[in-house]
Amino acid sequence: MAELMNYIPDRFELMVEGIEWAGYLYFFFVLAELGVDYARSSRGRNYAQAFVDFGVYLGHELVGKAAAASVFLAALVFFSDLAPIRLPIDWLTWAAGLFLADFFYYWSHRLEHRSRFFWMWHHVHHSSTDYNGTTALRLGWLEPLVSWYLLVPMVMVGFDPFQVLLLFQILLTYQTWIHTQKIGNLGWFDGIFNSPSNHRVHHGSNPEYIDKNFGAVFIFWDRWFGTYAPEITKVRYGLTENIGTNNPLKVNLHQPLALIRGLKKTKGFRQTLRWIFGPPGWKPH
Repeated sequence: MAELMNYIPDRFELMVEGIEWAGYLYFFFVLAELGVDYARSSRGRNYAQAFVDFGVYLGHELVGKAAAASVFLAALVFFSDLAPIRLPIDWLTWAAGLFLADFFYYWSHRLEHRSRFFWMWHHVHHSSTDYNGTTALRLGWLEPLVSWYLLVPMVMVGFDPFQVLLLFQILLTYQTWIHTQKIGNLGWFDGIFNSPSNHRVHHGSNPEYIDKNFGAVFIFWDRWFGTYAPEITKVRYGLTENIGTNNPLKVNLHQPLALIRGLKKTKGFRQTLRWIFGPPGWKPH
């Protein structure tokens, strides 16, 4: 978000700073969690995976975030100019916008799991066989460059592009705390909001957990659209076929290189399109 500070109107500066401070606070808790686990000699902690998480996060900050800032702004401002109306920025658009942003996030997140083109960027976040605070930092370097389309519908109906960007950042910031195994079931909260229990399911490679619980803040989208699964059996984290590397670069390039290799096996235009945009599990015959 720091890259956007020079472009964001003054009325949003306080909220941007609040989101940034929330990120700093979370980073502090991640380090504290690592320290506590290390002091307790926690057997369930995979420190090699934590190293990858930090390495991937560093690349995301240096490469993905800086490039994505300009792409997001250019795309949203362009489509905003095409909007037939301009909505005011008030409590009503903030409230409605949060629900709308979460709704579009649900479908975008679901697409990231159902289409190879989007999965090859998003798979980085699911590649850890561990699940702790550092897992939230494992974000694909180039994923932000292809996720801007998520926000286009909101600016097209009149939401201010800067307001939409902040709403999207709120969704991402909210999801940091749910990457933990230290918080169990939260009762009624799990039925309405995305929670540690709900998100552990999302990161599971168990057959019953694959492609479940896509919501950002709210979980009722999953309940309504048939993608909800409660945490019942022990979660097995990671991919169905794990990468087996602690190199952040290889983690990010694993799926793009697999897509390129697969293109050599496709026959005809239809198979090529299906390989690129079809389900990640589909293979050419």
